[in-house]
This record gives sequence, C-alpha cells and structure tokens, in this order.
Amino acid sequence: MRRSRRWLVRPLALGIGLALLISACTPAATAPGSSAANAARTQVDVLRVAGGDWGYPSPYGFVRGPGWVDMSLSFDTLVWKDSEKIIPWLATEWSATPDGLRWSFTLRDGVKWHDGKPFSADDVAFTVEYFKKNVNSWYAGQVDLIKSVKVVDPRHVEFTLTTPYGPFLEVIAGALVIIPQHIWSTVTDPKKLTGPEAVIGTGPYKLTSYDKTTGAYLYEANADFFLGPPYVKRIEMVPTANELVSLAKGEIDAGGPSVQDAATDEVLAPFSDKTKYGMITAPGEWTMGL
Repeated sequence: MRRSRRWLVRPLALGIGLALLISACTPAATAPGSSAANAARTQVDVLRVAGGDWGYPSPYGFVRGPGWVDMSLSFDTLVWKDSEKIIPWLATEWSATPDGLRWSFTLRDGVKWHDGKPFSADDVAFTVEYFKKNVNSWYAGQVDLIKSVKVVDPRHVEFTLTTPYGPFLEVIAGALVIIPQHIWSTVTDPKKLTGPEAVIGTGPYKLTSYDKTTGAYLYEANADFFLGPPYVKRIEMVPTANELVSLAKGEIDAGGPSVQDAATDEVLAPFSDKTKYGMITAPGEWTMGL
C-alpha cells in the first residue's frame, strides 16, 4: 500500500518546495523562477531543512535518491516535469520521428555553467559518451538505450535510440544531468573528483560547503540562472536527529514525520496551530521497476 507523505512547514516556507526545484515551469517571461515572477514576491534569505550525509553532490558522488535531489540543485536536465506534463528546461523544444528512434532537441540560448563558460550541444553529446565510458549505476540503464548523439549545431542535438522507448522524455531526457565537457573531459576517475569543479553545473544553486561528518550542506543561489535568480537565496541543510522536534524548536523551516512515526494525529498535534504551521501532503512516490 502506498502511504501518503506529509511535510509541516512554517508560513515562510509555504510554497517554496516549488522554488527549491526552481519550479516546474514553462519558459514564459513570468514563469515561476523567472526574474519577472520573483520580482513580484519577496525573496527568502535562508531556508533551513534537515540534512544528512547523502554523499558529495556531484554526478558521481551522490548516494541514492536524496543524494540525487541534492545534486540536482546544481545540475540540470534537458527537460523537467511539473504536476501535469513534461516541460522545457535546458531544451526549449523537442520532436521525435514516427518510429520513435530519433529525438531532436533545441537548446536554450545563453545558458552558462557556474564558472561562466557557455553551455552548448557539445556538452550534451559529451555527457552521454562520458556516462557510457565511465559506468555509473544510476544512469547505466538510461545511456544504454542511446545508440548515438549527434551535434547538429551549438543549439541543436539529435539522439538516436537502440529501440523505441515510450518514457524517453521522462526517464532519460528528464533524469540524465548534463555535465560540462571542459571540466570532465580530463577526469579519468570521476568518483574521486570531489573538489569545487565537480559541482559546477548550470543549475539554480552552487554548493559552497559540505560536511560529511555531520551531513550539513550549504547552497547559495546562482544569480545567473537562466530562469532568473532563485526565490530562496540560501539553502542550509542542517543535521537533525528528529525533523519534527527540530521544526518545533525553530531549528529548521520544514520537516516531516519519520517512516516509523508516520503522520498520526498524536504526532501532528503539536503543529495544529495554523498561524504557525502549514502542511503539504503528497502521495508516496517510491517505486520499484519490474
């Protein structure tokens, strides 16, 4: 049975779950996460959430799903998804041939890596080849389905698959993070790369500190993010033994009950004051592929 998940949040944190992912949005001028949208609301200086060591948040250093989420604050995929559909991200347009074997993408113009270097179709093609050559169990099933990637020009890239694959956009284009060729092309052992260059992406946040011992992470907003400055300027992932206890003490701004505690009335009773706390409920999303 799939159990629903609940997060309790302080009023300041209501709605910023969307901002943490810099929103699943269309690239319209007033899309959430864009400069125009952010100008219409007050930005949050600091958001504190529960930490925990999920590895170094590089494409080869993270551990499990929570580590992938941390890593994805700095790295982007070709497409993303909101609550209803696949949406543009690093790519603004895409199309497939009738047989489903070839996918063409138009890349967003003007995107830059955190170090200021321009992002291009060469990075996309390089990413696929690099993950093929340097096996990463998280992406192995994705890149194995890609026969080749052709760079048409700096803003257009073409994927050819080994076989038609229905969920290509969501499972591959929407999950394979793109890495910078100018950094990784000289890296022969990607799992050992844990310096600042390992977390240079195109994403909304830059990792500024990581403490493996305590599981603390600190992210600062990328002011040059292609959808505009992020709503939350600084994300602090702090160590906590119990999220709800830490939330009640004001040590973090959002948290949820553990799997052991579940979201019972007794557990949630201390957070019944609607002026101090809000609640976000979502269905459990853990799945196992057959």
